[in-house]
Amino acid sequence: MSPRGSVAAVVLAAGGSERMGQPKPFLPVDLQGRVPLLVHVVEQVLAVPFAQVVVVLGHQAGEAAALLRGRPVRVVVNQAWREGLSTSVRCGLEALEPEVEAAAFVLGDLPLINLQKKQTGLPLPGVYFLL
Repeated sequence: MSPRGSVAAVVLAAGGSERMGQPKPFLPVDLQGRVPLLVHVVEQVLAVPFAQVVVVLGHQAGEAAALLRGRPVRVVVNQAWREGLSTSVRCGLEALEPEVEAAAFVLGDLPLINLQKKQTGLPLPGVYFLL
């Protein structure tokens, strides 16, 4: 078992951003326009001591993966991303290390996510646990 625990995080960021009209992972979320949304979400997840962090990409996976280069995450590509969110959940689960006992699924398009702020144990918007 990992020294950081046996709970992993899976960031779901494979969608095509059809409703937005442009790829959400690349949209800037800071006032200076320098931090892409995907990087912001992943940095928030990395600030929590998860045993493993998996990022599931699909649409424009190569460009999105380049944003994450050098970060301690496992990037996996969901080739079936057009078939819906459940395919990304499955892809993320399949990428987890065997010792992982639970996973927190984090939606990759939440600009206001702050996983460090909430310490009450209450549910976090956009974060779902699977035990």
